[in-house]
Amino acid sequence: MSAVVAVVGRRWRRIVVCIVAVFLVYQAVIGALLVVGLGGRPNFVRTYPVWANARRIVALTPSVSDVVVLLAREPIVEYGRLHPQFGAAVWSFELTWSSLLFYLSFSALLGVALGLGGAPPAGAVSDRSAERDWLASWAPACRHSLTAGSGRSGFSCRSPGSRARRSSGSGASSRS
Repeated sequence: MSAVVAVVGRRWRRIVVCIVAVFLVYQAVIGALLVVGLGGRPNFVRTYPVWANARRIVALTPSVSDVVVLLAREPIVEYGRLHPQFGAAVWSFELTWSSLLFYLSFSALLGVALGLGGAPPAGAVSDRSAERDWLASWAPACRHSLTAGSGRSGFSCRSPGSRARRSSGSGASSRS
């Protein structure tokens, strides 16, 4: 466990940058999909009185579990596109507390993975060949075989230390 803490301690800036980058890229992709897929750039933004709404929900809701559910669904910001002539929403995206928590947790998980992976920091010595050899020893050797015109095809896998076995497909089994 101390080795993990040491690695995180050395790479904490890189991890934070990766988390922020993943979050921003994720939001940019969502925005781009909405703009391209649903017809144009956003032309309105609406922010909500987050703290006033949270105080109102807590004061008026007796059950703690209902408070949590209502707060999770409470919007923070909304942006979208209004129809130029009718003023109706063509599309909109609403960021709620639960969606923000999801985006942040997703960004944190992926950011930590990206921040810890890759090249070691300058001056550090790393031997990745042992990791690759260990992984290759556990990965099954799989291949797909298709015999033209015979109607037989299959996907065969050989686990390390065992003989070939048939895992899926149709027709007669093939040997590796």
